[in-house]
Amino acid sequence: MICNCSPETYSPNFGLKGINADEKKILFVAHRSDSRALQSNYETELAKSQSGKILEQILSTAKLSLDDIYLTNVFKCLLPSDRMPKKDEYVACLSNLDRQIINFKPKSIVTFGHKPYELMFDDNAFSEVVGSRTEYHSIPTFISYHFSKIWSMPKIERENVFDNIQWFLERK
Repeated sequence: MICNCSPETYSPNFGLKGINADEKKILFVAHRSDSRALQSNYETELAKSQSGKILEQILSTAKLSLDDIYLTNVFKCLLPSDRMPKKDEYVACLSNLDRQIINFKPKSIVTFGHKPYELMFDDNAFSEVVGSRTEYHSIPTFISYHFSKIWSMPKIERENVFDNIQWFLERK
């Protein structure tokens, strides 16, 4: 896949695909790539971050590991000064995510944060649907909070998010 979301983008990162991902068919969709994508061992850099620690807890609760999922972002590339993408750049990049979905054929999708939700769905406000199940291209999809929001929650609320994702993945 190539990325042509913006003339300013560089270093496309199409995600981490675990060795068991083709068997499990679980796709996790986060917001955007960041400068960690430039590291030689992105997986190690991710594990050190708050997002990585939350991801690890989510996977552990669901009795999964990073090897079992395909982790990707709605926005695939880096931008100068690590700036946030503009609306038209997000929209242009959504076609890359859709191609990934077509090629990977997930049985379930979990999105993290309002940006993936707003780009993938054109209906209710994020606050009205977070924590619920819907479908994206007829694929069961769970709408979750962004990793940083989950990180800032009290422990009991975090654990509730983990349990809800586990419940969704078990039942699709």
